[in-house]
Amino acid sequence: IRWGNLLTLPVGQGGLLYVAPVYASPGTSDAASSYPRLIRVAMLYNDKVGYGPTVSQALDGIFGPGAGATATGPAPGPGAPAGKPPADGTPAAVPDETPEATPAPVATLPPGGVTLSAAKAAALQEVQSAMTAARDAQQSGNFAQYGAALQRLEEAMGKFDAAK
Repeated sequence: IRWGNLLTLPVGQGGLLYVAPVYASPGTSDAASSYPRLIRVAMLYNDKVGYGPTVSQALDGIFGPGAGATATGPAPGPGAPAGKPPADGTPAAVPDETPEATPAPVATLPPGGVTLSAAKAAALQEVQSAMTAARDAQQSGNFAQYGAALQRLEEAMGKFDAAK
């Protein structure tokens, strides 16, 4: 098992979404492929942790069911060029007026929330603590602490997966 690069993505109004992919290294049984295989994705947003075999499922764990559905980009505004920019390298025309922004849909949690077993809740608390420790160590530049925090996070996620 190998950790991918920790990604920090701006989300919403000043929030940061931390994304850490987990890969399985190809072994002798997987000799046909020399590329690692994505097996899990861990995410942290504010005080919420998402963890799942896909990005979509990890997002659903943070923001609620349906949050991981494919999003579409904004529609081109009036006066936006259609297709490719001119081949001569000149920049595309910019409209004089700024179109009004459409508010983005907000994911909501189901009524009543999600109930976790005591073991799952304790394991989730360990995952959240380990993610916070990893983020703090990364921001401080202490890579020894960061490596230890990532190891602790991996162990905590294993406990979360195993908890009933």
